[in-house]
Amino acid sequence: MQNRSIEIDTHSDSLIDIIVDESVHPARRSQAAKDLYDEHSGWVVRQIGRKVFDLDDVQDIAQGVWMMVLQPEKLAKDYTDRSGKFMA
Repeated sequence: MQNRSIEIDTHSDSLIDIIVDESVHPARRSQAAKDLYDEHSGWVVRQIGRKVFDLDDVQDIAQGVWMMVLQPEKLAKDYTDRSGKFMA
């Protein structure tokens, strides 16, 4: 199995493109954000759980991560290299 951090993930790139595109209907943008979360939330929790051992703290930190990541303005500004490396 490949190291997940170097796998190509163009699906996440296309979801991000939808999230940041203000011309897309808000319901579609919301669904894209949900899909992105669904695809990556388990990995985020596992990575945090490697350093933090209290489950409530892990969940709180993961929620904070997603609150920062799923900001359309932030994604548009900070994630400009659409090369399938959203995980990195």
